[in-house]
Amino acid sequence: MEGVLRVDAVRRVGIAGSRPSPGRGGVGVPPRLVVGPAEVELGSRVVRMRGGDPLHGTKARGAVPARERRAELCLDRVVAAEDLRGPGGLVALVEELLGLGECPRLGVAAKAEFELQERGAGARVRDGARDGRPLTARLQNRDADDGAGRHERGEPDDEQDPPVPGRCERTGLGRHRPSVATKRLATFPKAMPSYRELLQQVKSEIDEVGVTRARDLLAGDDRPLVIDVRELDEWTEGRIPGAIHIPRGNLESRIEQAAPDHAQPILLYCAAGNRSAFAAKSLEELGYESVTSLAGGYTDWKRSGLPTELPRTLDGEKRQRYSRHVLIPEVGEEGQLKLLDSRVLLLGAGGLGSPSALYLAAAGVGRLGIVDDDRVDASNLQRQVLHSTSRLGEWKAESAKRTLEELNPDIDVVPYIERLTSENVERILADGWDVIVDGADNFPTRYLINDAAVWHDIPLVHGSIYRFEGQATVFKPGAGPCYRCLFPQPPPPELAPSCAEGGVLGVLPGIVGSLQASEALKLCLGIGEPLVGRLLLFDALATEFSEVNLRRDPNCPVCGDSPTITEYVDYVEFCSGRPTHA
Repeated sequence: MEGVLRVDAVRRVGIAGSRPSPGRGGVGVPPRLVVGPAEVELGSRVVRMRGGDPLHGTKARGAVPARERRAELCLDRVVAAEDLRGPGGLVALVEELLGLGECPRLGVAAKAEFELQERGAGARVRDGARDGRPLTARLQNRDADDGAGRHERGEPDDEQDPPVPGRCERTGLGRHRPSVATKRLATFPKAMPSYRELLQQVKSEIDEVGVTRARDLLAGDDRPLVIDVRELDEWTEGRIPGAIHIPRGNLESRIEQAAPDHAQPILLYCAAGNRSAFAAKSLEELGYESVTSLAGGYTDWKRSGLPTELPRTLDGEKRQRYSRHVLIPEVGEEGQLKLLDSRVLLLGAGGLGSPSALYLAAAGVGRLGIVDDDRVDASNLQRQVLHSTSRLGEWKAESAKRTLEELNPDIDVVPYIERLTSENVERILADGWDVIVDGADNFPTRYLINDAAVWHDIPLVHGSIYRFEGQATVFKPGAGPCYRCLFPQPPPPELAPSCAEGGVLGVLPGIVGSLQASEALKLCLGIGEPLVGRLLLFDALATEFSEVNLRRDPNCPVCGDSPTITEYVDYVEFCSGRPTHA
């Protein structure tokens, strides 16, 4: 035995049987080794060698090329563990000698039991059976008993089932079928409905209307929200007037922003009415109560001669520039087009006006007006990032125009190189502005622009800074208080010094000015909750934000119930100070 274990590099080494088969006495080993192809013969239930010359010791290792010094095994039979427990069983020796643990397609189970991975549950002999008979005899008796029971119950015989190839046979490891039958359950795939069948089923479960009924719905008092679920290239070719665009693939993720009220009527359409039918089904599953699909889609609508329109879209260059805006559901392409059409007037191109103007220009606000009558000074560069050393002595409005148009050539910058006064305020506001950003640091200008914003119904984004403290709010006429509600009378000049007198941390106007730009963008887009009726306070030393609620004063002389100031006054005399910019 020890001699056999030492010859482990011989390729074609086998073990010849000299005793009865497994289950009847074990496996015997002859006193010498032989050369020949190893195999397991069908019916013998033993591992043996077939033919060959005697080969011993070192001659066995030298007679075979090194690359071939591995044993090959071809298993054609499943042998249970209890059949190999005889006094002469050498399963461990066979595994060691033939390298069974290294065979990638052969699993050696616990207790040296060889089994196929796909072998059926009925093929395994229970561990509790201690019958000394051979495996084949026990299986035959069990099959006979099972067959008799099946005939009594009227069940078909397993022998009528076609043989199922084992894993070794499919992969080419063995050339014979396993001797133990494999039982399998037949499975039948469920027939799936076709696209037309599924579409017909969906249409039977939703509400559809024709183009005539859809036209009446759009002309009625309770006009539904019209959503075009086609792709972008289809949308650009024409749409139903007033429709919004949400592609079918984004409908479920973006519908909440477009229609937060689940009871709101919704009319969906696509090219022919198929995609909108599936979309209507999805919205009903999301809980929307009144969803209708347009039968025939945009094709029937246009063919019927009903009104259509060509939507404005971003060209390729603008789509790339503003791609991060387009990705935001609350902005999207429609929102970016709104920004390109928006007009924002900035008072001052100084500390607060610089960051506000830069971010509004970068966002694509189509027209920016800048009112400033000052020149660039070296002391401005510590905080006024619109300007540079090379522009010392230039008008701030002209310097800002150059910087902003270099940043974004899509926008139009209108400089007003003059001080805002009662004489020119009407002329400047006549150019038509949607939002005003107040970057002045003096009370006469603040009171003047507040009164003008109230009378022209223009939202005013206010900001102010001093040393380490800043504040911001939005004065929206008709929706909240105005500046006079907060400060009915200006404080004495000695209690409200300007930046030139009291100083300011250079980064502070960048923080507050950015907040002003954010509020202006929300007002232009009509989204979010602007700081209307709320005063946001910032402490740079403690890095703390706090908020104070503001209320409209019904006795306000400008926006109150009975206003007493209805025309411009001499604000310089009113505040006893000369206006300058931050």
